[in-house]
Amino acid sequence: MSLLNLFPSIRLIVYAALFVFLCNIVILITQWIGWLLHGEVLLFTSNRDGDDDIYLLDLRRGLTVRLLNTDVDEGALRWSPDGTRIVYTAPYHTMQIRVLNLQDSSELEVSVPSGDNMLPVWSPDGTQIAFSSGRSRAGFLSITIVDAETGEVGRRLSMPSAEDRVSAWHGDQLLYSAIADGTWAIFRMNEDGTDRRVVVNLVGGDFGAVWSPDGTQIAFTSFTDTVNQVYIMDADGSSARQLTYNMGGSAFPVWSPDGQRILYTVSIDFRTRELYIMDADGQNHRRLTYNDDDDVGFGWMPYE
Repeated sequence: MSLLNLFPSIRLIVYAALFVFLCNIVILITQWIGWLLHGEVLLFTSNRDGDDDIYLLDLRRGLTVRLLNTDVDEGALRWSPDGTRIVYTAPYHTMQIRVLNLQDSSELEVSVPSGDNMLPVWSPDGTQIAFSSGRSRAGFLSITIVDAETGEVGRRLSMPSAEDRVSAWHGDQLLYSAIADGTWAIFRMNEDGTDRRVVVNLVGGDFGAVWSPDGTQIAFTSFTDTVNQVYIMDADGSSARQLTYNMGGSAFPVWSPDGQRILYTVSIDFRTRELYIMDADGQNHRRLTYNDDDDVGFGWMPYE
């Protein structure tokens, strides 16, 4: 005879605990469905629980949920155009790129086997991923394109001796950073690797450029005086203007799906980093996270 039959009170306690557990699962599923229906969800990494893990922040409800918890540091997160997958980097032996399917929690590695793989970006239709791959410590990074479903390498867009850091894919063009005249500049090229040209090259160095959803503007990070700050410019590289003036510096701009706001990361007193958002014209800056750890923003859930 089992203990549950001998002691009915224990059976009641077990049933009650199971009921509470199932209720919590239902609540989490309900929250997730709500996020999917209403949008306004940010994707970021945080080391608030040790390693850099992947988190979601619901702007409307103020809820934060850890999405992926591993024993390594995840980074360089990007949401797929349809919002069903997340591509990210993780240091398994070398830096590798993985795709997390949010519908069934499956994962696929899409890296080039040898060397470091970093800075993944989705193609506009979500079928391909471009990233920089090579020997980063030696200063060699070439842009590679792989199939997002199989991980099969399609083509390399850079010479093996290049140091091209891809940052965005819009239409049939890619944005990337590379050295020009001794400083980091922002370039654009066709998705087949042709027609490479400088978009902007300010004095201090520019990187992390991302197109607005309609492709008319580009937000990027530029080294200004002694720290990084967020800038915006027209898609042809004209009318570059500074949007942030934080003492500790700002970086990693991410457009909202409607192009009206920008998520960015601020270094607080040169120590910890926190999430902020602002209007796309640089007005109405608002701090989103408050803790003594590093929070770095990488994505905004796509919505209609």
